[in-house]
Amino acid sequence: NASSHSVTLTGMEVGTRQYGPGGFYGTQGSWVNVGSWSLALPVVVAPGASQVLSGQLLAGFVPAILANKALDATIYLYGLESATGRPLQATATFRFGMNLSPQPGLHVYEVQVGGVEVFNGATPAGLRDFGNVIAGQSGNWLNIVQKNTGSNPVNLVQAVISGPDAASFQINQSGFQSPIVNQTGSMAWFSLRFAPATPGLKVATVSFVHDAANTATPFSFEIRGYGAANIPVLSITEAGSGAGIAYGSPAVGGRDFGQVDVSAGPSAPLTILIENRGTQLLVLGSPQISGSADFTLQSASMSGSLAPGAITQFDVTFDPSAIGLRQATISLSHNDPNAGQPFTFDVAGFGIVNAPIMLVAEGSGAQVSPGAAPTGALAFGPLDVGSGALGPVSIVVRNLGWQDLVLGQPLLTGPNTQDFVLDTTGMSLTLGHQQSTIIRLSFDPVSKGPKFASLSFTHNDGAAPSPFMINMSGLGVDVAGVVFVTSALPQGQETLAYDFSIQASGGTGPYTFSLVSGAPPAGLQLGADGRLWGVPAVHGIFSFRVRVKDSLAGTEEKNFQLNVQPAPGALFDSPAQMGGGCTSGEGRGLALLVLGLLAMLVAALRHRRALQRRP
Repeated sequence: NASSHSVTLTGMEVGTRQYGPGGFYGTQGSWVNVGSWSLALPVVVAPGASQVLSGQLLAGFVPAILANKALDATIYLYGLESATGRPLQATATFRFGMNLSPQPGLHVYEVQVGGVEVFNGATPAGLRDFGNVIAGQSGNWLNIVQKNTGSNPVNLVQAVISGPDAASFQINQSGFQSPIVNQTGSMAWFSLRFAPATPGLKVATVSFVHDAANTATPFSFEIRGYGAANIPVLSITEAGSGAGIAYGSPAVGGRDFGQVDVSAGPSAPLTILIENRGTQLLVLGSPQISGSADFTLQSASMSGSLAPGAITQFDVTFDPSAIGLRQATISLSHNDPNAGQPFTFDVAGFGIVNAPIMLVAEGSGAQVSPGAAPTGALAFGPLDVGSGALGPVSIVVRNLGWQDLVLGQPLLTGPNTQDFVLDTTGMSLTLGHQQSTIIRLSFDPVSKGPKFASLSFTHNDGAAPSPFMINMSGLGVDVAGVVFVTSALPQGQETLAYDFSIQASGGTGPYTFSLVSGAPPAGLQLGADGRLWGVPAVHGIFSFRVRVKDSLAGTEEKNFQLNVQPAPGALFDSPAQMGGGCTSGEGRGLALLVLGLLAMLVAALRHRRALQRRP
């Protein structure tokens, strides 16, 4: 319905014609079988809303020569525009090939043959919805006609009314006959009437047994009516489906908006119809909503009062702000003394992200951040190289989004991949919503020393870095592993050549030496073979840490100190340049003092000798 007014469809008709030159137009004896249609007539189509027609076209009295030939068919829908009352017509034309499949042997109509057809299992529609009848009174009789469309007699059993509200309906069997001889013979009929004793909606089922071909037995259909009192009667339904909404009812049917993407904007509106089925003026308040703010009401055009039989409406939309379940309650005040005050019902919806959302966690449940330092079970701790693998630690990858999460094949990267074990047995690379998969990691060092590696895999979650890196660590222990033989470094001297090789043993040679921290004095360098050589350019005490690695990546580290003495005869400005002792100024003062004392001693010796020579 592209108009700004609701429309009511009340009738349907079909015509067929042969495709191509010449023509055939079937009118009398042609009909539309809507037994399995989702659209029951009459129906109200709200502005902007739509309905879907689906069913089977049955054409009777069509010459067999037209079987399997191309035919055009036009369906005509008739109705009224609610705002103006003007009649309207809608058409749909399609092409099909007609076959010679048998038709149902029994057809049922309202009022007369060729009237509105009643289909097996049909819900209340047409005149079978008796509308409002004041409680304690009776409505009009409705004739239900049973027509044999075959050449063989059809035997019938009288129709019965069943269901919890059966007593609110009456049946007259005066037109019953059995059998119905054939399609050109007489017909059978019975009459139905709505006579409610109490107010409220009444629903019942009419059924009868028969032996017609190609038609299920028993043949049944529903009827309904509304018992009205001399008061306003509030009736609330969903537009389109026509589903009634009970006081305090949960979010079902169209009131459950289902999954809506948080970035997609508001959902299509749900139209709520309010009807006065009573005999007095129905006064309404403005609808209110409580609960989640993700639901919005549009009620600007809603009427504040309804005459008997009048209808008004308001809309509800859902626009989730975050993922997860959202719920709200709609309430409406009114003056119906027999309805809940205020009248309430629930709406619900579920916000989703229409994209993959990846969550990575340890099997213990601790979430893993990409690129973070190893913690928890991923910091494996010391393990002897001969004791077997430690683990496994399970890494669980889960998709919390509503699009498939696609993973790349996991890999181990880093300096010590040979010391860790990756197990992807049973892993799934594509995960649907709320699905998960497991990657298993173990630590199995082949040599001693600290070990580091990373688990890496790509993915299509745009909110997380790809590849996703999970760091892990461990410490290999090996009593037969590589160790330093050299316990200390020999002393060196400034400006003199220095050459010493640091020695290691154990593990699996050859060995590679490197600096971890600190540095030897300027002029010296440490080679990969452990040779420390060069000419020290400075003197002092120098500390540095050396690592030795064997061919299996086993490592050992040790702190060394190198004492470099100053060159002979050097004068110093500070104690550090001397390797300890006095400063250079103090040294010059001491030398002058010694010279002074020697001079005084020489003078004293000379004076003593002079005194000894006197007579």
